[in-house]
Amino acid sequence: MKKLICNKLKSTVSLLIMSFLLTLSVNAQKIDCAEFAGFDTNKLPTLLRSIGEEDFSNFLNVMSLKDYSNVIYDGLSVDCYKNRQFSLTGKGKNIELDATYGDDGNLIKGRLIKIDAHIPFLIRKHCSAYLHEGWEMISNKIFIIDFNPVKTEYEIELMREDEKLTLFFDHTGKQIRRLSRI
Repeated sequence: MKKLICNKLKSTVSLLIMSFLLTLSVNAQKIDCAEFAGFDTNKLPTLLRSIGEEDFSNFLNVMSLKDYSNVIYDGLSVDCYKNRQFSLTGKGKNIELDATYGDDGNLIKGRLIKIDAHIPFLIRKHCSAYLHEGWEMISNKIFIIDFNPVKTEYEIELMREDEKLTLFFDHTGKQIRRLSRI
């Protein structure tokens, strides 16, 4: 039984990763701008395949986003953010992204939601006690606020027959009563 759950989890995670890579598309609002400071042609652009913790610092300022070749700008250059707010939104099968940048280009607020993504070991370990009691994990969500790992929270949904149970965890893997930042 345990091996079957592990194999099912591995195949689900692999499928989720593949579908995320195929569906990620990020769009920015249309802005009219007479200036255009083109991209550095000596620097190769990076392909954004997923948004991991190593990418969070790039989402703290609009100018850091222009290095991603597949961030699609609806309108002119990302360099046109000057003296204007700038919004970035994206939605895929397993991800939602909303970010607002101020007229200085810095992040005002941001939210990244990953759906049915890989969850940390401590949370999986905590949930395994429920699996032994007949519960099955049916979904999970990871909420990352302002692209800050310390502001990450997890929502885990379990089901047993007709019962549903939702568990919440903070960034350290400690169970909490509810999500605090959503």
